[in-house]
Amino acid sequence: MTKDQSFNRLTVILAVLAAVAIVVTGLLGAAPARAATATKPVTVSLTFDDGDADQMQAAQALQQNGLTGTFYIITGYLNAPGYMQQSDLATLAAAGNEIGGHSVTHPDMSALSQAEAQRQACQSRATLSSWGYTVRSFAYPFAESTTKTRDAVRACGYTSARGLGDVRTPYDCAGCVTAETLPPRNAMLTRAPSQVEANWTLADLQQQVTQAKTDKGGWVQLTFHHISDDTSLDPTTSPALFAQFAQWLAAYSADPANATTVKTVGDAVGTPVQPVVQSPVPGPAAPRCQRGAEPVLPDDLHHQPERPEVLAVRRVRLEHGSVQHRHPGPHRHHHQGDVADRERPRRR
Repeated sequence: MTKDQSFNRLTVILAVLAAVAIVVTGLLGAAPARAATATKPVTVSLTFDDGDADQMQAAQALQQNGLTGTFYIITGYLNAPGYMQQSDLATLAAAGNEIGGHSVTHPDMSALSQAEAQRQACQSRATLSSWGYTVRSFAYPFAESTTKTRDAVRACGYTSARGLGDVRTPYDCAGCVTAETLPPRNAMLTRAPSQVEANWTLADLQQQVTQAKTDKGGWVQLTFHHISDDTSLDPTTSPALFAQFAQWLAAYSADPANATTVKTVGDAVGTPVQPVVQSPVPGPAAPRCQRGAEPVLPDDLHHQPERPEVLAVRRVRLEHGSVQHRHPGPHRHHHQGDVADRERPRRR
């Protein structure tokens, strides 16, 4: 073998070894990258406020796609026109959905005394529990709370309570986080996007899930009210849009690469069920009203009379020309925090 042949052979061997080194280095570098991507799990909770009768359409879509949600119920409005029947709760629970508390009469609890706020929260949970439901989760009416309100809700045995408006959406809170943490930073004031309204699209709903996945992961709570094509009921979502989103979410969460699961709020938080706490103070009986003015509450329900503009169940023409269904008042959603600490802008 000549010197030139030996040199060429050595050159080939060195080139092969270099190529192998590059391949091995690439493989070793890819493994940590894949591991880093897999460390951003997302949990999604689908929540429904008020117990509107048309939410049973959403429940059907959930069941068809193997999903479950959390339904926050105003116990004093059950069986009233436009609201769920007590039998609907049994249907929801049988399908694996969670039944949560949303007060007795949907007052602005931040404006109540601590004793009355605690009665609203405790009586709601005690009533639902007496019907056989495991009640762990609460949603503040109007997303309004103070430190005293949160203490009152905690004292009733709820393991979490949801506000609204502290997670980024396509429409507001641009500088906010993309998801709540698990466990939540404050279980008595969990962060969630603003409520879903009639102008939300399928892409908007999907973005709430995917933006959390591409950021830091975490917990995304989506809040729905009416499930209806009647946009005058806003906040509302069309049944067709909700069905589309449920179908997409079921497929998206079924792909292990997306590291996304759908859980009820109670299961996401994971705190054990606490003992039922009875209402701490009795409230004076309010006069029964004519149907059409407000829901006729059960004879044995005693509640503190509220401001007429809060209790009225009616449609009102807002100053900017849109129509909003008030039950019992406009669904305000904005950044959370103590109303006692500062004035906050109200969005409708």
